[in-house]
Amino acid sequence: MDYDRPTEELKLAESGAVVTLYANVTTGDYRKIQRSVMEGMRVKFNKDDPENPDIQDVSGGVTMDQEETVLSCLLVKVVDKEGNEVKNTKEFVYNLPIPDGTALYDRLNELSAKSSLSGEAKKK
Repeated sequence: MDYDRPTEELKLAESGAVVTLYANVTTGDYRKIQRSVMEGMRVKFNKDDPENPDIQDVSGGVTMDQEETVLSCLLVKVVDKEGNEVKNTKEFVYNLPIPDGTALYDRLNELSAKSSLSGEAKKK
């Protein structure tokens, strides 16, 4: 099955670049994102309550790792202010002015959070 994923464009104010993002997270993306979070945790399973594991330790970089995974899953393309498609998108993103980078990662976080909300939470 070929899924035609919706996209959206984000115009970055300072650099003038236009970033095209997938507008949703797929099941495969969601699993990659969750894996990146779980790799940064040490979890102890409680034999008396296996449904509620005890998180022992969380790496300080887990949020950054998760954001990088979301970027790799949702970034479709970047077009610079001259209208040229950027080849090395990761380098381009890392060199964005901070306000543009913040806008991009804020949108990525919104999209990934929206995909993991329950049906009731999405209605609010």
